[in-house]
Formats: sequence, structure tokens, C-alpha cells
Amino acid sequence: MVPSLVKDGRLDTVKPLGNSIIHPDATGNNDGTDGSTPAKGNFTFSRGSNLAATRVDVNGLIEKGRENILTYSNDFTNSIWVKSFSSVTSGQADRNGGTNAFILIPSTLSTSKYIYQNNYSKTGLNTGSVYVKYSGYHAQLRVYGIGGNRAYANFDLQNGTKGTSGGDSIVDSVITSIGNDWYRITFTINHSGSYNVGIGPIPSPTSSEHIVFAGDGTSGIFLQDFQLESSMVATDYIETGASTAQAGILEDLPRLDYSGGASCPSLLLEPQRTNQVTNSEYVSSSDYVVGNWTGTITTNTTETTSPEGVYNATKYVKSGASDRVYFHSSQPDGAYTGSVWLKAASGSENTTIEISVRRFGGGGGSTSKLVTITNEWQRFDVTATNLTGGTTTAMYVADFSMGGTATEFYSYGMQIEAGSYATSYIPTMGSAVTRSADYVQQNTLRPNNLSGSAFTYFLDMNVNTSVAAFSGYFNEVDSGGAYKAGFVWSNGLQWRTPVGGGNYYVTLDSVLAKGDRAKMLVAVDGTERRVYYNGTLIITIPNCDNDGADTDGIVPYYGSANVNFYSGLYNQIVVFDTALTDSECIALTTI
Repeated sequence: MVPSLVKDGRLDTVKPLGNSIIHPDATGNNDGTDGSTPAKGNFTFSRGSNLAATRVDVNGLIEKGRENILTYSNDFTNSIWVKSFSSVTSGQADRNGGTNAFILIPSTLSTSKYIYQNNYSKTGLNTGSVYVKYSGYHAQLRVYGIGGNRAYANFDLQNGTKGTSGGDSIVDSVITSIGNDWYRITFTINHSGSYNVGIGPIPSPTSSEHIVFAGDGTSGIFLQDFQLESSMVATDYIETGASTAQAGILEDLPRLDYSGGASCPSLLLEPQRTNQVTNSEYVSSSDYVVGNWTGTITTNTTETTSPEGVYNATKYVKSGASDRVYFHSSQPDGAYTGSVWLKAASGSENTTIEISVRRFGGGGGSTSKLVTITNEWQRFDVTATNLTGGTTTAMYVADFSMGGTATEFYSYGMQIEAGSYATSYIPTMGSAVTRSADYVQQNTLRPNNLSGSAFTYFLDMNVNTSVAAFSGYFNEVDSGGAYKAGFVWSNGLQWRTPVGGGNYYVTLDSVLAKGDRAKMLVAVDGTERRVYYNGTLIITIPNCDNDGADTDGIVPYYGSANVNFYSGLYNQIVVFDTALTDSECIALTTI
């Protein structure tokens, strides 16, 4: 897999030496290696839950999906921007050496000099940001709730400092110099209901929210590139026009994951999961129980960047011997896994914290774990398989009433999900979020289908969790998507195919534990199939497309209503348009 050949909805094939699995498209183009032409051998992806998925990128940082929900984000003359007793003029010298900035000038004596976009309903945590420069006045970022609940943050554009702020929805405000007297000013809000968001000039950064002054007709503030996003911090600017724009991990983008410092990525394919923690990064929200914590909690600490590479981690300073912080919500009975990143602050290296998942309100079942924190971020998880009764399920990010020696530490990315193992991080900013299952398929590998022809399919994977339920791994399907044959987990790793209305199968491995590696392959010629596993020929059987439908595609991750999806790292997926020899199959599958 080559990261440069990934597009939203597609992982393009690579043309190998020798036999090629790329075939000409309708225009006769058989290259397909530049990502511009969807060759017939390409893998198509569907996840269908926009911006809920993450991965670990080539730099070892968590990459999210991002969206600027403001339209015409750098066209302040557009009518979408309401001008209240102010005017804007384009063509000003900008932060990049061009002329794409604007100047905002107050026009009359009034308490409401600003421009804004209105009626946004992004309930929860959102961060607004804009680049500004002093031209006679300072700046105020504003949130006006429809019907009230006004909030604001002031900024000193001559000295590059924060001024006063107010309103019950403000979480944080930041001013950052980017050079040449330009600053990026941001504010983070935790707001419910519809609201307006905008910016206005003010004569003093310490003034109250309502300021009555008359402009001189020429002084104002330069501004460029406004963004509003669902985030605890401002991220790289995304330009928008008539519609919103997105970046990062998108709805159907294949996730090439570099977890563990890998130099070559694996393909991350996971089941549908929901993060029940409604504010996975905002620990000071009312969703967390912090009444049992007598120390301090600082969100968006600037003492360390998070596993995301930005300043959205939380710092804890323990005070009492029984301090504890946890999130809880009402959930049905079953197995639950909690996970969180932890890192030691100075002086707490190699100390311990107890994390746990448990049931409240008369229920039963809990699991605790004592973990050792270092000066590097680590993701810890804990699973309780027997939670029953009661009213709520809780995940403790720290419970010193039960044990632990740490005094100061950082956390990031809290998650509770139904299931017996942790999946990749699902960010939440005010409500639970569901990431849909990854589904990937390679259709019409040969012009006349695969059935009756020679082909080979191969899978190299690492197990992300001990397997306990039926799962689909790598399967042949017909033109309608129906299962034909393939590798599954059913009381062991099996290769199976329908025979006479039932199932013919052979067990390849009775136990697969977390971290185990498996290489499996099927070589098909016109009359028989050879099945290999970890360097050994397991069985040779006649071809058995007994239902009359041709094999039309290969599905590395097969999903249906009765399948509990497998979670793992796919190191290599290869389909050859020839039946490999016995020695080639053994060499390819040997670990």
C-alpha cells in the first residue's frame, strides 16, 4: 500500500512486477498509479460516518477529520457576512505576502460594531479562529446565542496579549503571533442551541462587552481566514466558498495507520463503535464527576502537546489521598472497554494510576487496572465483561481512593465503548459519536469474473484483539455481494465455502491472541483450490461454486447483519491474476 495512492473512497492498486492486477478502464487507461483513474483492480471503501474516524499518521500523531463550517471563510464582502455598523474592504496586504486580507472599519456611533454569520447550531465544543492585525483598533471575538447567552473574548493587537472575556460558554481563548504583526486569535465555546459568531473592533482590550464609540472612518482591524470547527483547539485553516470544506480523515478515506512507529503503514479496518463519553477531551465539563477531586484540573494545558500534537491535553494535580475523576452514562448490560492516554508530569515519572470500568446504581461488575505512567504518552485500556443491572457505566481516568502513587499527570482522549476490546479513538465534542464499520471491496478483478479462471488471493494481518466471536476476514463474493468462500473466525480460524447448502470448512488455527500475526492464501486454478496458512499447505479441494454464481470480487473485510466485525491491522492484501505455484505460496505465507 502506498499512502500517495489513497483518495476518499478508494485505495488504488500498485502495478507490481510481473503479473498485474490493474486492467484498462473504459478509456483504455491502464496506468492507475497516479490516483487519477479508478482502475478496475482498485479497492473501494465505505465507512459512512463523517469525521468520526481517526488514525495514527506518519509522524506518530493522531489525525482526525476536520471541517470549517463557515462558508465564504475569506470573503467578508459576501452577503453571508452580516455587517453591523461596520464596513469591510478587500485587497489588503495579507499574512502570506499577498493581497487577500480585508480591513474592518467601524462606521457609526453604536454598541454593535461587528460582522458575523448567524444561526449556527453546532451544539457542544467549537473553536472559532481568525487572523488579525492592528490598524487602529483591537479585536473582540463574539458568540451571540439566539435569544441571549452572549459570550466574548477581547485581544490586544498591539501587544499580542489576551484582554477580558465573559459569558458562560467561553472555555478558552488564545492569541498567537505568526509574524509581521499578524496574530491568530481563537476562542473555544461550549454552547447549546443556535448562535451567531463574528468579530468586531474595540478601542481597548480591557473594556466591557458593550462599547460605545465612533470610528474615524479609516481605522479598524485587518482580518483574514475565519474558521469555526468542532474542536478544543484551532487547527490548520481550511478555505471555504459556497459550502463548508473538510480535511484530514474523511468519511470513506482508507486509514493507512502508522501505530507503533511503523515505517510502512497497515490498513486499519474496524467494526462500528460508539464513544459514549460525550466530551472526550474536555474533562472540566459537567459530564465528568470531579467533585471527588480536591486537586486542580487544567484543560488545554500548554505544558505539553497531546498525542494529536496540539495543546488540548488536560493536567491533573492530585491533592487528597482519595482523589478520583470519572465519566458515567446510562448504558445497557454487557461488556465495556474504557481507554485513555496518560503521561506523567515532571516528578511523577514511573508512578502509578488506577483506571477502571464499573457499574453504578445497584449494578454489578467492575474491572480495575494499575498502570505505570512515563514521560511519553501511552494509551491504556481496561475491559469489564460482566456489567449488569444498575443505572450507569463509569470509566475512571484516575481513582486514587483505590491505589496509585502519581501526583501530577496529563490525560487525553477518554473513550468508553461497548465491546471486549478498545478500537481507535473517536473524538466527541458534546455528544456521543458513532464511527461506522469500515467496509472495503475489490470488484470485477477480471473482465470475465474470477470463477473458472486462475487467481490467488493473499492476506497478511496482525490481530488487534483476542477473537471470541464469529468474524469475517477475507472473502470471495459474487456480483451481488453474497459470500462465496473465504477466511472466517468461528471457534477457530477457518477457511470455508458453501457446499450442498451447508458449509465445508477446515480449521487453520484454534487460538489467535492479541498481537499474533497470520498469513493466509488461496490459489485457484480451473479445477481446484489450494489453501495455505503460515507457510503450510493445509488442504486441496475441488472448486465449489456450487450455487452457480461466479466469484466477482474480493472483500478483505466482509460485513453482514450476523457478523461481529474483526478488528485488526492488515499489513498486505494482494490479488494475483494467476494461480501461484506451491513453492511461491509457501514462500509468501511463511512468517
